[in-house]
Amino acid sequence: MEHNKYLGIYISKKTAVGVLVSTLTGGPVIEDVISRDLEPGQTQEDSSSQSLEHLGALLEDISSRGYTNLPVSVCIDNSLYTQYIVVSRFSDNTRIARTIGFDVEEIIGQNVDHYALTYQTLAREQAGTRLGVYLTEKSLIRGIITSFQEQGLDPVAIEPDVVCLSRIISASKCNTSGSSSPLFAAITDDSCYIMAGYDACGGYGRSFLFSHRAKGSAVRLARELKLFISLKSLEIDPDKVFITEQIPPQKIENHLDIPVANIEKITDLPEKFEYSSTDFRLRAAVSAGAALVCSNRYQPVNFRRSYMPYQGRIKVFERFIQSAMIAAAVILIAFTILGTSKYLKLKSQHNQLTEKIKTEYKLAMNGRNPRGYPILEIDREIAKLEKIKSGDTAGDKTVSGMLIQIFNILSNTDKNNRIKVESISVTDKTIRLDGTTAGRRYTLELIEMLRKNDFFTVSQEDLKQEGADDKFVIRIDVSKQPASSVTLAGAGQ
Repeated sequence: MEHNKYLGIYISKKTAVGVLVSTLTGGPVIEDVISRDLEPGQTQEDSSSQSLEHLGALLEDISSRGYTNLPVSVCIDNSLYTQYIVVSRFSDNTRIARTIGFDVEEIIGQNVDHYALTYQTLAREQAGTRLGVYLTEKSLIRGIITSFQEQGLDPVAIEPDVVCLSRIISASKCNTSGSSSPLFAAITDDSCYIMAGYDACGGYGRSFLFSHRAKGSAVRLARELKLFISLKSLEIDPDKVFITEQIPPQKIENHLDIPVANIEKITDLPEKFEYSSTDFRLRAAVSAGAALVCSNRYQPVNFRRSYMPYQGRIKVFERFIQSAMIAAAVILIAFTILGTSKYLKLKSQHNQLTEKIKTEYKLAMNGRNPRGYPILEIDREIAKLEKIKSGDTAGDKTVSGMLIQIFNILSNTDKNNRIKVESISVTDKTIRLDGTTAGRRYTLELIEMLRKNDFFTVSQEDLKQEGADDKFVIRIDVSKQPASSVTLAGAGQ
């Protein structure tokens, strides 16, 4: 499902900040900000035992505002992870993913099984691939995910904060007039972030503990900037440095060979947060950078790639679709089997009935087999019998039908005729009558009555006077159509 609003959450040891980001107008717009701090007396000694009560309180506020149906992503503060530059001897991404843990173990000198690890590619070299690697405690990742799941949420990604800050700086298009290759330095009360912009190095940057109030902070920052610029892995050549307002640009510029200026702003906040501290505004911006990964426009640098992979709405929806497809296939197969079995059963019954009807038909029809479907043949025979019973024999070409028509004609002759029929021979096409009448006049009357039948044609007459009687042999042709149409064709013969 495509969204235009996302949640981003920043987590440090003492603070949790959540923002609602909208991309309806194209660029990111922060519509709401929620912040919760760890209560006094709840500070922890290290990240492995980090209390997440402030995160739980933040998530309860998010739930109360109805944001739980939105995609959410998380970034963690630089005090909760460590970062290294590692060179893998492989260039294939699959091999890098399989061996990165061993490469990190060689550098830090300890087993990484209790760490969640993520990385990003910085440069491809002949010797291999240079990577920016980030490590954090698995217990922290597990605690964060558990806190989210208690509120019905599952973060799409958990990333280092420096990557998210680089992302939001690029997406917000900070004012960098007069520079084609800027370098950024963002400072909070206890940290510093240096990055070359998301487009320049995929969001890679250095983050470290830093106090701008400490003596010599400007010199240290200048030294860190030089160190970052000298990293061959990044291959950057900045022409201007932009820093947040805690340290005057002139103090930094005195120790660098490139100009330095203040960042006017990274991103706008809602009006009620307009006069918030620089720290608060920076944390909100970092949270917005985390939210943008939900838009699928950016590749996340995700700690969850190696530990407790994302199983949120998308995966759940995919599993639901797969389950639904399997269930539908099973139901379809079941209906097919059921329908097929019913069809075979009905077909078997049909065949049995057909054979039984054929047997009974032969018995009723003196051994004659049906010429087609038995039921239809029986219906036709019944219709013929009903016609015969009602006296409607016109057009009946059966032997019985033709005989009935002959007998009807004979019974309608003159009573003085004294007609005697000696024999009647019937085929499916002809009828032959042999007999005598009282005289020639009566014989001709009989022939005329036969000719009046639409289906009879008198084809031959053999008349012979024997004493007072007139002997006759009459042959009649039986046609399938009325005899009037037949006799007209032969009228000229």
